[in-house]
Amino acid sequence: AFEPSPKAEGWTLEGGVSTYGRDTIFNLINGEAELLFPFGFTQAFAFTYVSDEKSEEHMDVEAYAMGSPLDAFGIYAKYRDADDEIADLGAEGFVGSTMAVFCQDIYFVKIRFNTPRRNKPGLLAVGRAVSQALPGADAGLPALDMLRFEGVVTKTRAYVGEDLLGCSFFPPGLAADVQAGGQTYRATVVVFPDADAAAGGLARYTGDVEKRGAAPKVLERPLGTTLLLEDPGRGAAAVQHEGCNIVGIEGPANSSIQCALLLDRLLMKGKGAENRYR
Repeated sequence: AFEPSPKAEGWTLEGGVSTYGRDTIFNLINGEAELLFPFGFTQAFAFTYVSDEKSEEHMDVEAYAMGSPLDAFGIYAKYRDADDEIADLGAEGFVGSTMAVFCQDIYFVKIRFNTPRRNKPGLLAVGRAVSQALPGADAGLPALDMLRFEGVVTKTRAYVGEDLLGCSFFPPGLAADVQAGGQTYRATVVVFPDADAAAGGLARYTGDVEKRGAAPKVLERPLGTTLLLEDPGRGAAAVQHEGCNIVGIEGPANSSIQCALLLDRLLMKGKGAENRYR
């Protein structure tokens, strides 16, 4: 059973933890439950922290166990808006006027303050206490960390379930917009179960783009072997197999060299993530 911390800074856990499964989750969030199922939802935990200073104020917490860390990020990104303030919670989080939301390991967490006044310190205090009680408090999401390089538009990072790099056969992964030289590019990290599966995915991708008339060029570079291509239907791209992932940058036509330069930024972040989570 999930055991939240009994104390957060200025807040105390009151009562027990209510547990909900796939058959009972509608009792907790009847209007939003259907959003959870595509992301592998298994169970949820609900509990409350009460203010140590004002007993009428409380924070209601809901922690949802999803199918994987990618799934947890996926449902989190559904709740994040462009004007939300990104916070240092879990793998990624945000704090609104009366709500904080974050993802960590396989968990997606929502914290609601029961009054209309802003209380960022309280939301962060409770969020950090919940984070410490969840697995992976000192880790992140390596695939997401690869999309933390210069030029990435942070709030465009999203979990993408189909059509990554123009291929319907790829498994889900992460993608984000990148701004460089006045142009918008698209960074992608396709996540495979292991390195062999990723290598097989790249071979299939190569055959697919050749059929589309992209004629990829193989370029040996310091950070690995990169495919550079001009895809008649999608523009330029630089794509590479890196560990358990296929990573790529797509951009406007005739920008394959700039795509390769941006890919280096992504790969360097990936090397750092690999070292941290090894």
